[in-house]
Amino acid sequence: MTTENEQQLIEPAPSWAEGVAALASWSGNYDQPTPYALFCDLIGFNGEEFGECYFLPSVPGPYDPPAKEELFQVDEARRFAAVYSNLIDARLGFLELGMLADALGEYAERPQDVTAYVRRISEADRED
Repeated sequence: MTTENEQQLIEPAPSWAEGVAALASWSGNYDQPTPYALFCDLIGFNGEEFGECYFLPSVPGPYDPPAKEELFQVDEARRFAAVYSNLIDARLGFLELGMLADALGEYAERPQDVTAYVRRISEADRED
């Protein structure tokens, strides 16, 4: 659910972050994990800020300690693909995929600005 402070940041979104704002606002209609959480995972924000991903939490990655055996990593990747591909299908329809694409396009154009904007939204959420 989008908080009041988040809504104040989202409504007057800068022109270069309108897709991010739309995705964040639309994601207020979802229980966790939201499409916006997936966006934050994909741009590396959640991993850098919180040390973990929220939409794709069991992905072995740079935020997890390295696995002891390569075989374990392969099994984890297969398990991830089986479990989370269904979650992605269940959470992302055509509209959400389009909104995610718009937000990622904005990130590709202005990664530092979009990351700073996402950080402001995240901090507003923590204040509530």
